[in-house]
Amino acid sequence: MKKLILLLLLVFNYSCSYLPPTRELALSNVNFNWAKDSTKHYNYYYESNSITSKYLDSKKYYYEKEFGDLLKYLGVLNYDKKLNLFMVDSNERMEQLIGIKTNGAANPKDGTVYNLFNQKIQSYGNHEICHIIASSEWGECKDAWIGEGLAVNSDGVWWLYKLHSLANYLRNKGKLIPIKELIENFHNYSEIITYPESGSFVKYIKEKYGLDLIKNLYREGAIAFEKKLHKSTSDIEREWLNEIKKYDCANIRYEEKAIKYGVKF
Repeated sequence: MKKLILLLLLVFNYSCSYLPPTRELALSNVNFNWAKDSTKHYNYYYESNSITSKYLDSKKYYYEKEFGDLLKYLGVLNYDKKLNLFMVDSNERMEQLIGIKTNGAANPKDGTVYNLFNQKIQSYGNHEICHIIASSEWGECKDAWIGEGLAVNSDGVWWLYKLHSLANYLRNKGKLIPIKELIENFHNYSEIITYPESGSFVKYIKEKYGLDLIKNLYREGAIAFEKKLHKSTSDIEREWLNEIKKYDCANIRYEEKAIKYGVKF
């Protein structure tokens, strides 16, 4: 199945100060009459009279199919905590449920994910699940850039573009944020830059230096570059920039997509 990653990213998750409700709070919301289905690793909650019910079978297939690969990506041998996925069909219903308008959110405290599903946006992807499992297995994430980069890279693409190709496109457009600034002020910039840039940066680090360094960065922040590699953040940034230059970006139409979906580029 082609991965349908969030086309309009307004994601809030554990790396932000905001946390969506727990499963029990969501189930007690009087504005919703939940139906439930289950697979080996997930409980699914949806409104049977909404369009989300039409996506239930594809969602069950997708998430069970991807689960093993996600554990492998995170170096987790076994994960036996059942995850909870709530599906709603509009930003308005999402706001009624969790208090904000967003396409996706996760509460790692009890393994609960909220996704938007309608004819325009189908929020498949490992992003939110990655946040939950990483948090559960590794503990608290030090900085947003590594948490979001890890989650973006778990899907391998952003807006259906390969991460290094998109990063090279952003480099050519002069849109990349200096990595030191990305690390220190992640939330001061647009998500359509910070998320794919951090995804590409984390992809490079993971492939070049391995998962153990990713775990150290996750727990300690960028200081792990110096402690583990005896290299500065600037050294790693130069390596990454030299790597992404190798990737073709001629067919990327990111700015056009942003305009189409009403997102400022």
